[in-house]
Amino acid sequence: VFLHLSKMVQAERRITNIQHLVELVQQQQVQRRLSGAQTLVWFQQRLQDSAAVEEAELRLESDREAVNVVTMHSAKGLEYEIVFCPFLFRSTIGRLGEGPVSCFDPARGRIFDLGSADYARHAQMALQEEVDEEMRLAYVAVTRARLRAYLIWAELKKGTRVASSFDSPLGRLLFPDGECSFAQQQDLLLKRGSEQHCQYLLMETDQPALPYAITETSAGPLKAREYAKTRLWTNRIRTSFSGLTTLSKQPADEHFRAGDEHQSESIPGEGGLPGGVRFGNLIHDALEMFSFEDLGSNRFDAGQLRPLIRRYHYEIDPELIHTLLYRTVTTSLVEARGGDTSFSLSLLDQSQMVKEMEFSLHLDPLSTSAVNRVLAQESTVAPLEQRNIEGYLNGFIDLIFCYQGHYYVVDYKTNYLGSAGAYRPEGLVTAMQAHNYGLQYWLYSLVVHRFLQNWRSDYCYDLHFGGVFYLFVRGMHPEQPARGVFFARPEEAVLIELDKLFDSGGEATND
Repeated sequence: VFLHLSKMVQAERRITNIQHLVELVQQQQVQRRLSGAQTLVWFQQRLQDSAAVEEAELRLESDREAVNVVTMHSAKGLEYEIVFCPFLFRSTIGRLGEGPVSCFDPARGRIFDLGSADYARHAQMALQEEVDEEMRLAYVAVTRARLRAYLIWAELKKGTRVASSFDSPLGRLLFPDGECSFAQQQDLLLKRGSEQHCQYLLMETDQPALPYAITETSAGPLKAREYAKTRLWTNRIRTSFSGLTTLSKQPADEHFRAGDEHQSESIPGEGGLPGGVRFGNLIHDALEMFSFEDLGSNRFDAGQLRPLIRRYHYEIDPELIHTLLYRTVTTSLVEARGGDTSFSLSLLDQSQMVKEMEFSLHLDPLSTSAVNRVLAQESTVAPLEQRNIEGYLNGFIDLIFCYQGHYYVVDYKTNYLGSAGAYRPEGLVTAMQAHNYGLQYWLYSLVVHRFLQNWRSDYCYDLHFGGVFYLFVRGMHPEQPARGVFFARPEEAVLIELDKLFDSGGEATND
């Protein structure tokens, strides 16, 4: 193709455009995991969208006139009209006599000295090898120029972490006799500059450096200034759902605290499984790492869980963890009624799911009271304290999957709710509100709703959005379909109102 294009008018322009398009398409395929058909749909949408984006701006067809910044290693064999070598007055050679050294001994070959009787000699040999390599690279850099090379000299004093400029490649070339005064440096450089094909210019500052001025200070004791919290408070935030729930108004009723995940001790009746956020992270990682089909198979080797258990510093029988995971992926998420069919995670097509999808939800300036108003009728949503916020809400959605043409959102919860009855629908509603998971699933639904709008050209909420599952894994069991499973399908009108609220801020309005 490129050979054919090279014979046409503006060949470089055409080839550059095609290569640019290929990069944009490949980037979208990788980031959004698009199939061939989905990539074609995305490309057609971009053709119809007149809005320009930065990455789609036309590139220069050639970079021959551009400034190239290259390392001295990579410059070998290349040629440039004009070359700037701004750092040849600096040396990167390490200090002598510190740690193991490696050098080439003509009598013994390449050696690595950790502290032998000949360490001083080997260290000197290693230092000389580094000096030779720096000089070789300096030669490579300077000789890349076809018309002119600019070199910069500045005197750096030797310090604990800085080598003297006289030990640098340029210092060794210009001042072979070693360190000298500024006046001697000027004499030598002026002499060099008077030679044929060479010029010297002393770069001076416009104004001389001013010395530090000593000012009188009060003899009294110093005291830190006291800042009120309001002075450092801002509306702009970059937060997560956990951060947002700190604004939740906690109900006074004691049973709303059921399912507290902050406990870390082993839970009675749970076979020695602990509580707490750390254990929850272990279960989340296991469900992300292993396929649901494998976890639901009797052939799964529980020993594969040992490295993960050790990573979280637990001493738990892997079989106990596997039992919990097995029940999670094999329990039917819905109760079969009439012609409905039940399904579990282990029966899903792995190519039709995304685990741990990261998102960043933009928050236009809005009031939490507006969010409370939109979701006022939701029994699992706890109202937020009044605050004006803006910025970004970041997070990860545990699982998104497609089943029979419908897309579902899934979140795993390891909360211990107590008795078996607490994992029935009415108990799950209590737990959902206690931790404000209702607000979380509305936010997740909004994220996936927007994602599907961009991803599918034929997206329709009624046809494609299946709903949200919250899986309280401790209560799930294959013999009891849907136990420990909270399901909800957000009302489209409310979701649209929430979408408008996050886009426009302030108060959402009904059309």
